[in-house]
Amino acid sequence: MSGKVDRRAFIGSGAAGCAGLILGANRAWASEGKDRYALQDRISAAWTNFARTGNPNHKGLPNWPAFDTTKRATMLFNNDCKVADDPNGEERRLVASLRRT
Repeated sequence: MSGKVDRRAFIGSGAAGCAGLILGANRAWASEGKDRYALQDRISAAWTNFARTGNPNHKGLPNWPAFDTTKRATMLFNNDCKVADDPNGEERRLVASLRRT
């Protein structure tokens, strides 16, 4: 096996798509710069804090409010992380409308 990962396998995987960044095994991601390690550290610290305390906040992130179904505050992890309320709301509502009741 060459060690090369087909990133198409991550499409639609939700949180599992960032597992390599959470666990510190980010070889699957294309970035070659130092930024990938900083992002890995921010994601890993958020998961560690959440597992330990129930709160993912840490000094490397903007304040991440607790999730509720009104605002749906979501952390957008990137080189510049930010919180957005219901960032894919239109798509989420469309999928919800297709569910059988």
